[in-house]
Amino acid sequence: MSAPGPGRPPAGPAAQAAAVLAALEPGGSFDTHGGGNCLVLLGAEHVVRVGLSFALRICAEQRVWTEARRVGAPAPQARASGVLEGGLPYQVYRRVDGRAPRSEAEWARVGEVAARLHTRADPGPFDTGDHPLPRRRDRYGTALEHVRSAMVPAAAAELVRAAERDARRSEGARVALHGDLREDNLLVSGRELVAVLDWSDAALGSPEAEWAAVPPPRWAAFGRGYRSAGGRAPDLRLAAGHALARAAALEHAGVLGHGATAGLWEQLRPHCARAGAVTVPHPPTQAPVPREGTPT
Repeated sequence: MSAPGPGRPPAGPAAQAAAVLAALEPGGSFDTHGGGNCLVLLGAEHVVRVGLSFALRICAEQRVWTEARRVGAPAPQARASGVLEGGLPYQVYRRVDGRAPRSEAEWARVGEVAARLHTRADPGPFDTGDHPLPRRRDRYGTALEHVRSAMVPAAAAELVRAAERDARRSEGARVALHGDLREDNLLVSGRELVAVLDWSDAALGSPEAEWAAVPPPRWAAFGRGYRSAGGRAPDLRLAAGHALARAAALEHAGVLGHGATAGLWEQLRPHCARAGAVTVPHPPTQAPVPREGTPT
């Protein structure tokens, strides 16, 4: 990309990313998707991704992609990378078409992929150190600060504290994590999970931390797939604590709206009650109560 002329500031990240994509697909059209963290341009065959609120760790993430594919996780396939004029790194990977998982069977596939990652013996590229985004480096400290002032019951706050202790366990108890298994990062085609995107949160951590971004209504299907591929039955209290910590940190940062943590707690209470973590005065009646310790 050429340097800006005298007195002309560089174009914004969106225009620069569009130029990168145009060089790869001359005359092609593209769709733009953007959030607080990243800008994504979808071309016919390529995707250009630029970190906005933090710089993408290009080399580290691409090493993670390679290792993830080796164990059967459909991570992106890198095509190019570079740095925009303003200093923001970008990555280009092959486009894969699909939609977010909806069915129980599709979420079971997601659980299978998580188990494959978690049963790796060597931490390898997942030992990436601190995240460049401050709220993620200190997620549990931020979450604990937030739950003290949020409308969250004491039982929920105690689960966050348990998750914080779990996050500081010894290295021997940690596994390779994707770190953000929510619908927006998953693509399904037919009956298969064809892509797991956005590995910027990949790290080593507790297996239960992987459940944090999985929607609670999908925990049962995710858990079935997880166990079928070799994962152990999780401690649902820790899984709930990690989920609450994630929501509290995001609400504290303004990424999630006011009351998001309290709302998530209402979804998690039945799971915690079944695991013996809390007492629910009026349990929901729309679903049978499974055996203790069974993911739901």
